[in-house]
Amino acid sequence: MKAAAHEINAEFEDAYWWYVGRRRIILEVLASHLHCDGAPKARLLDAGCGTGAMLKAVDGLTEAVGTDASTVALSWCKRRGLGGRVACCDFAAPPFRDGTFDVVMLLDVLEHLDDDKEALKNAFRLLKGGGLLVVTVPAYPILWSGEDYVSEHRRRYVRRDMQEMVAAAGFTVQQSSYFNAILFPVMAATILWRRFFVPEDRVRSNVRPLPVALNLILTAVFTLERSLLRWMSFPFGGSILCVAVKKEPA
Repeated sequence: MKAAAHEINAEFEDAYWWYVGRRRIILEVLASHLHCDGAPKARLLDAGCGTGAMLKAVDGLTEAVGTDASTVALSWCKRRGLGGRVACCDFAAPPFRDGTFDVVMLLDVLEHLDDDKEALKNAFRLLKGGGLLVVTVPAYPILWSGEDYVSEHRRRYVRRDMQEMVAAAGFTVQQSSYFNAILFPVMAATILWRRFFVPEDRVRSNVRPLPVALNLILTAVFTLERSLLRWMSFPFGGSILCVAVKKEPA
């Protein structure tokens, strides 16, 4: 990821509608799968933690650590007070023993990696039996945009391929859905319009300052999906969510 993309994340991820909505969805997923009835907190790895907003958000729910290959991203984590809980490493060689974690999150990480399949195998290895994998990735190659360029993505995905890849790594998939679905028609139309009529947008981020009221409305609409995803899978959307379990040995 380009250094400029980390700077954008650090500037916007606390309040911008997309980051806030995704964070609320992930927290809902974790709360629904983790037992907090007096048991020790789950050990969680936020692999590719970026500038740290998600790692900070799971602090009360889990015992969390993060890794990222970017020193720029980790410097922002330190500004959030997370310096003792992050490590600089490539997820191709994570510095942890097998079976260390109850949860591994790969949130918008796989699309950055040369070998996404190997990363899933590493996640499987790092999880305890019964451990939880939470993955998000951007959807649909046709929606390639300036955001993919500045974030140095290798690919975008479709749900079936993502689900099959997670299963091939040894996991049992429990939930697989597109999300950012309600706003998807507007988002897709905006990306395609910019591609054809605003050529300079092909090499710059889609994340821009918004009027406060509009940002609040978009946040509220996106957050509706947090509850809907408990009961349904969306057939389309700007991103894909996959939740899977490493089954206990028989």
